[in-house]
Amino acid sequence: MKTFLAVAMSLLCLTGLNTELAHSQEHDQLRTLREYIDFKIERDHIPGLAACIVKGDEVVWSQGFGFQKIDARMPMTPQSVIGTASITKIVTAIAIMQLRERGKLNLDDPVNKFLPFAIRHPKYPEVDMTIAQLLCHTASTSNGPSLWRCFSCDEQPLSRKQWAEAYFLPGGKYYNEGGNFGTDRPGEKFLYSNSGYGLLAYLVEAVSGLPFDRYCREKIFAPLMMSNTSLNVSDIQPKTLSTMYSYGYNMDLERDLMAPNTDCARAIEADYFFPLCNYTTSTQGAGGMYSSVEQLAHLLIALTNGGMYDGHRILSQQSVSDILSRYVDPKTLPGQFAAFGLGGYAMRLNNGGLVWGHTGADPGQSSLMLFNRETGVGAIVLANRFVDIRDLIEWMFAEGIASYAGASSDRLDNIWQEYARDRVQREVTFRVLPNYLPGGSQIYVIGNHRYLGAWVSTGIPLLPQKDRTWQKKLSFPDSTRLEFKITRGGMDKQAVTMGGKVLPNHSLIVVRDTVVNIVVEDWKDQAQ
Repeated sequence: MKTFLAVAMSLLCLTGLNTELAHSQEHDQLRTLREYIDFKIERDHIPGLAACIVKGDEVVWSQGFGFQKIDARMPMTPQSVIGTASITKIVTAIAIMQLRERGKLNLDDPVNKFLPFAIRHPKYPEVDMTIAQLLCHTASTSNGPSLWRCFSCDEQPLSRKQWAEAYFLPGGKYYNEGGNFGTDRPGEKFLYSNSGYGLLAYLVEAVSGLPFDRYCREKIFAPLMMSNTSLNVSDIQPKTLSTMYSYGYNMDLERDLMAPNTDCARAIEADYFFPLCNYTTSTQGAGGMYSSVEQLAHLLIALTNGGMYDGHRILSQQSVSDILSRYVDPKTLPGQFAAFGLGGYAMRLNNGGLVWGHTGADPGQSSLMLFNRETGVGAIVLANRFVDIRDLIEWMFAEGIASYAGASSDRLDNIWQEYARDRVQREVTFRVLPNYLPGGSQIYVIGNHRYLGAWVSTGIPLLPQKDRTWQKKLSFPDSTRLEFKITRGGMDKQAVTMGGKVLPNHSLIVVRDTVVNIVVEDWKDQAQ
């Protein structure tokens, strides 16, 4: 692959549909964000998506895209209720912290202190698992083989207590020594665990005397004025409830959750949206909460304001800090996490800044709820399909900070100037000439900047030209450092050498209008 640079001019051009802004006077302020979401919905086959931006104690922007229900052509809105997946873990952590504040438990207590049975790691039976370890995923509990089959279109057959016994006790129906526990001593290593949060949900019941869903409704949702939020989908107002969808030949778990009367053969053989049932899960606490971006904003505002929402305190500032501060040794964390607290975690924006909160993904649902302390900006996104929405993290914060950081932006570190709207824009033309391209292929640019679609996404499609090249013109702020690859739709379809060696990233600091010419001398999928 050979690269050379020349000078050119163009404009950033991303097409999309416009719908009504929450604040009409700011109609053009988030235009590029809205256009990218419209583009992403089409590219990634997302039925519907709702998003909002929070600044301080106010929702400054919210909008729905696509459909809440496809067949009824019911549009998605900020009031549409969607499953929030692992954002539920934040609520579980809040419940535990509330019990601590009431003197019912301490975070360093062994979890067995509060259970009518004793849970022991099979390799380290002498080591106690603590509540704090469960909260930060260092208790060495794991997601065993039964956990991925705990979703059901029917009511769960076991109570939370019965599930905990079946999963964690030898001889239990779901017990699997090698799968339900990690290989490390409890407290030593990070291991993300839905089962651990399923156990925490039962702990809330054992300590409070209330069913977990009732506890959350009375002690968390009610004071936050989240009246249409619940861990039981049957509690949701039917007209607001979104249908969950899968698309085409998807993972077998989603096919197990097809809604009644779905054409199963077509779902397997064709690319089309098919609905899922309103399924239940045995690990309520790890997931299972249904809400809207409008109501989740109340929760996010409480977290950004030290536990207060509209005069109602649900947590002390110390408890919020414990949930959303560094607690786990960063050396033990997977790359997507910049820091991990007692329930929440931080991810890093492209400029190095941290956003705290949680993301989530379950069959038929994807979610994120994050905020940045320095700028006071937060973002929420809910989608009614299991799909990667991590590229929207950068988009939501880059555009949200530029639009709503306000006077505080003058006092921010230089890293935030990357998102300033008054920076000079430079135009970069990506021009790719492949010597061979398999039939039906599309070429994308993918990289470290939101305008490139970000590494986690498919990327931004280039357009075929008469001279056999593929091109796209994009705008970037002056002095932006770009790293990117050319792919055919993801990192598994990038150009490699004849021997299968992955080629290095292209790098470029944008200081002038530029044409990047890339000749692909060989194209071979990594999997081949």
